[in-house]
Amino acid sequence: MKKILKTTLLLAFMGCAVSCSNDDDTPNTGGDGDGMQNIQATYLVTFTPNFTDTAFPDDYPSNPMFSGMVLAVHGEDKAIFQPGTLASDALRVFAEEGESSDLVSDLRMSGDEDSVDFLVSTYPQSEGPTTAQSVTVTIDPDHTAISFVSSLLPSPDWFVGINTVSMIESTNSLYDELTVNVVAYDAGTDSGTTYDSSDMPTTPQDPIRLIESAPLGGGVGAVIGTLRFERNDL
Repeated sequence: MKKILKTTLLLAFMGCAVSCSNDDDTPNTGGDGDGMQNIQATYLVTFTPNFTDTAFPDDYPSNPMFSGMVLAVHGEDKAIFQPGTLASDALRVFAEEGESSDLVSDLRMSGDEDSVDFLVSTYPQSEGPTTAQSVTVTIDPDHTAISFVSSLLPSPDWFVGINTVSMIESTNSLYDELTVNVVAYDAGTDSGTTYDSSDMPTTPQDPIRLIESAPLGGGVGAVIGTLRFERNDL
């Protein structure tokens, strides 16, 4: 189903780090996420899109926006999505319609009675093509990586996301701040080729892939904004 615009109502990691820093005086509270270290930190996470007609002039849509983002804190071996695999039905609905309730429910139910795989935070409404969205999240020894998705509206089944960014530096300490580029993906569930394409369900479903063709890509993945992590418990 082609997503409907709403004024109210996120490969291994393909985003490219553009800046980061760590305070040398920060206590060594990092670890490998196995629960053996006393990791505890909070981060302000901000998605700042840059989806303008100047940056993406090819068939630029009227009234573009991004759905409210879905952000999950999880173990280093988890992710909201995985390029090269098939999107879940909940991710399909999110990518096509911008509706996050099924995706959030699936993520929160993942795990067992003794552990929770995903600690989920959401931004509750859609925002314009350059409007920032922010949430505050907490990491702990078992949840040291962060993933996020936000659906591009309108589009057949396109979304932006970051797949498993670790908050642990190679020095076994936590990042104080980090900024990564956000790129666009095709969920593989609709064969429309432009933003306002009619519904064209893809049968059989294709794997999730980085968008490298027009109107978003130019032979490479399109950088469509940034995701910034700022530690705020120091």
